[in-house]
Amino acid sequence: MPRLLGVEIPAKKKVAYSLRYINGIGPTRADLLVKEAGLSPDMRAQDLTEEQLNKILNIITEHKWVLEGDLRREIAGNLKRLQAINCYRGIRHRRSLPVRGQRTSTNARTRKGPRKTVGVTKVKEVEPSTAMAEEKSAPKKEKPAKAAAAPVVDGAAPAAPEKKAKAPKAAAPEAEGAAPAAPAAAAAAPAKPVEMIGGVAKQPTAEDLLKEELGTIKVRKAKGSKNVTSGFVNVLASFNNTIVSITDHKGQVIAWSSAGKCNFRGSRTSTAYAAQIVAQDAARNAMSHGLKDVVIRISGPGLGRDSAIRALQAIGLEITSIVDVTPIPHNGCRPRKRRRV
Repeated sequence: MPRLLGVEIPAKKKVAYSLRYINGIGPTRADLLVKEAGLSPDMRAQDLTEEQLNKILNIITEHKWVLEGDLRREIAGNLKRLQAINCYRGIRHRRSLPVRGQRTSTNARTRKGPRKTVGVTKVKEVEPSTAMAEEKSAPKKEKPAKAAAAPVVDGAAPAAPEKKAKAPKAAAPEAEGAAPAAPAAAAAAPAKPVEMIGGVAKQPTAEDLLKEELGTIKVRKAKGSKNVTSGFVNVLASFNNTIVSITDHKGQVIAWSSAGKCNFRGSRTSTAYAAQIVAQDAARNAMSHGLKDVVIRISGPGLGRDSAIRALQAIGLEITSIVDVTPIPHNGCRPRKRRRV
């Protein structure tokens, strides 16, 4: 096989196609080399003589083309420079993403690699009977052997075995009339009275449990203001997401939450259940700042409108009023095509 610049080019192909196996030589440069060297376009690479190979090398040297190893080093240096100055192209290179504006949501598998399917791994549950059998079959730990007794000297009495030193007993009260210590049970808080209905103890409802949980939350100061007792709840329920932000009367945000913040992904972000969890998360954070009364402003046509309001009511906030602030066009722009569900 002919060899050029340390690269063995295919012998049975035409010269114009074989030269393209050198890194840095494409169709344009290959045709230019064949033309300047005075070679036939149909000539095969295996028919090249030493003189013709040297002629091709001289033409490459005259044009001062950067090929093979020098070209690879130059490209690697350019990539390092782009990443060092932290420009947009450098960031895209660092993340192994397309640089020139290609879409990455569905394609870009050349840069991102083959698609990785994430599977759910099930944890194998061990039955209690099997676990007990394994514990019984396991070898028992051997106890450490006692220290050997010291040798007895002739005529001397054997040493008495050492006894563990006992802790001194607690001193008795000096005076006979001293009062005994109060029992621990008396120090404990008194138990709550149990309400009986028809001879059966009343079970706590979800609202009672939620109030007990909220009672343990410490009241802390909000950003830029002291304890806030009343505010506004802005619910944005779109077809793709549900965002809840709670503000004071000045418009400063006290707490916020969204479906993505609550670890919902993909199509689950627009569900009613996601809106319920989002509203509860934002309300808990706001109630820790002392929030009690709210005015709800709801915007958007999403599925989470009603469930967000119900969640705010169930968690213990007092709703003063509900205002729908969804923007409605009055013969303005042409509406979007109706959504198919």
